[in-house]
Amino acid sequence: MGPLDPEGCRRLACDGAVTRVLVTRHRSDGPDLSQQQGRGQERPTARLRAAVALLPPALGGAPTQPLEVGRTSRVVQPAQRTALAVRDGGCAFPDCDRPPGWCEAHHLRHWLHGGPTDLATLILLCRAHHRAVREGGWRLARDPHRRLTATPPHQPPHRRPRTAA
Repeated sequence: MGPLDPEGCRRLACDGAVTRVLVTRHRSDGPDLSQQQGRGQERPTARLRAAVALLPPALGGAPTQPLEVGRTSRVVQPAQRTALAVRDGGCAFPDCDRPPGWCEAHHLRHWLHGGPTDLATLILLCRAHHRAVREGGWRLARDPHRRLTATPPHQPPHRRPRTAA
């Protein structure tokens, strides 16, 4: 297939969604290169498996998994869920210690209101805190140090004092 003309590119772009995708590569279950056999030489199969694991998936390497899917999907991908469990360690609501298995992924900015399905905008919340945010009026936000803050319902958001002009 040759190059596309500008009109063909515009037509494809009209129906397409462009999303930045960050990926992580999982190590293969192949043998460790530090295993040696015989006179201090690595087995050729071990060296070959290690080399294949470094190839991109299109060329037969280890599969990659998306960590950011932007607006193309509301659903949290399995690799994202794993990354959230590692990063948050359980419910991210302040002072909650429920484990990741009891938690659901939550968009800090609701997907219907333009929030992307990216790690930076996702957190894990246990069912009780997820319900408190969704139905109870609690608001969640990140402070300048990326810590999660929770504002109870009917409490005005923190405002900076006015400075004299």
